[in-house]
Amino acid sequence: MGTRGKPYQGAGRSAPYEAGGGAPGSRVAVVWPILVALVAGPACWLVFSVCLPADIARYADYVAARPCAAAAPSTAGESAGEGAGERGERTDEDCLRLVPATIEATVVKEGGKTPRFDATVSTETTTYLSVGPARRLMVPFRDPGPLLNRLRPGDRVTATFWRGDLVLLDKDGIRQSTRDAPRDGARITAGIGTFVGLLAAMGLGMGFLGLRPAGRRRARLFGWDSVGKQLGLALMLICAAAVVVVTLLDAPWWAVPAAAVPLAASTSLALYRYRLRW
Repeated sequence: MGTRGKPYQGAGRSAPYEAGGGAPGSRVAVVWPILVALVAGPACWLVFSVCLPADIARYADYVAARPCAAAAPSTAGESAGEGAGERGERTDEDCLRLVPATIEATVVKEGGKTPRFDATVSTETTTYLSVGPARRLMVPFRDPGPLLNRLRPGDRVTATFWRGDLVLLDKDGIRQSTRDAPRDGARITAGIGTFVGLLAAMGLGMGFLGLRPAGRRRARLFGWDSVGKQLGLALMLICAAAVVVVTLLDAPWWAVPAAAVPLAASTSLALYRYRLRW
């Protein structure tokens, strides 16, 4: 008589999930989002405090660069870095050094899983504009046009070097930047940093819900397996859309987080309210 109404005692069974008996993986559902936040948080700080300022500064320096002043033939080797290299000094140049070159081979492979666009270039040393001894360079490009698909072995071109990298090829006024040329990628970098920051916020939110009193049910409702994957994908799409729209509008990079964060917050809040109805 005294034991009736207590079906779980002595039966080797745990109490129901909501009664606090625990469920397999419930702790993991709390710890995993917090670990994600601990990794994504510093990554977000690194992107916005180190990578983004470096990208902006490098592209600004490249845009502001002007052709190098013509050096005397007798000092060409030293100005190109031969003498400076022996003395251990920095040989990078902030000016644009124009070097006559010859195309030896080109590769334009558009199909398949690994497209390839590059040219083999040999530079010359018969002019004061040279950057050093004659050498052969394999120059990668991002796409075949407008110049690469026109080049043939033996073509004479002008190679532009900046800070030791070949950044541009020019033939008869047709120019194409190489893969090493700085580009205005601040908006893309900001989009990546925004996504990582939102991922950190999502992890903290899920972990907080699971750590609250009687929060195991909420950990199940808002865990990684239940909504985490879908919400993470939604945040990534929001950041990608913000980058595309801001780029089309030619807005500054800070417009990416300014547009993505409120939209992500409203999406997360709507999902939270929807799940609470379950």
